[in-house]
Amino acid sequence: MATKLGRPLRLLLGKPGLDGHSNGAEQIAARARDCGMEITYDGIRLTPQEIVTAAAVNPTNTIQALALRAALLGTGPGVVAASLATAMAFLACTVAPFPGLRDLGLTAGLGLLACLAAA
Repeated sequence: MATKLGRPLRLLLGKPGLDGHSNGAEQIAARARDCGMEITYDGIRLTPQEIVTAAAVNPTNTIQALALRAALLGTGPGVVAASLATAMAFLACTVAPFPGLRDLGLTAGLGLLACLAAA
């Protein structure tokens, strides 16, 4: 890509939101820099407007906004389906002829369902 552009690819990383977890953004920045990209990373707790302003001030080829909520929205249905399947598998253990296995199935199955209901 750099040869087509005649310069290194420029990447703007933004970490919107209130959480203080920056490890993912910092790892992406480090790996992209290792690949020869120019990185602009202004840190955590940015507003979307601050990210847009940074893109206007420092023209980039791409903007990467890292947000856990956005990732969860994309993977959420899969996580819910897997949790339901796991809960049903545990609840199926309640018909086992062994008391310990029945107790485990009931506790784990209902526990997973309660976590899903709370989320």
